[in-house]
Amino acid sequence: MHVADVSKGILGANGIVGAGLSIATGAAFGAKIDGDEKVSACFFGDGAANQGALMETLNIASLWQLPVIFVCENNGFSEFTPAAQVTSGRIADRARAFGVPAADVDGNNVTEVWQAAGEASPAGGEARR
Repeated sequence: MHVADVSKGILGANGIVGAGLSIATGAAFGAKIDGDEKVSACFFGDGAANQGALMETLNIASLWQLPVIFVCENNGFSEFTPAAQVTSGRIADRARAFGVPAADVDGNNVTEVWQAAGEASPAGGEARR
């Protein structure tokens, strides 16, 4: 969980549910300010999708057009609780509410994930080459 290597752009994580969303968005803001081609990626679980940080980061990422990709690993459980008991609606629809493109893909289908990631990158389909 706490792997980091700043020299490779891996900023690390922390034990606070959903906190990585803000870290990744801040990194994307830094990349935009620097004017380089970097893209920030953030992986979070369906439990973190119920944290206010998701709405805050989706808002600012959309407003400032930041180069960040959010990936929700939705396994249907928020730690020990079935997601259906604590999550209203579809998680991808939260991104759409801010004008952020979203896709639902089968995380066990590597080709589907690869294609969705390519489409989500700032270069669009060009990132797949």
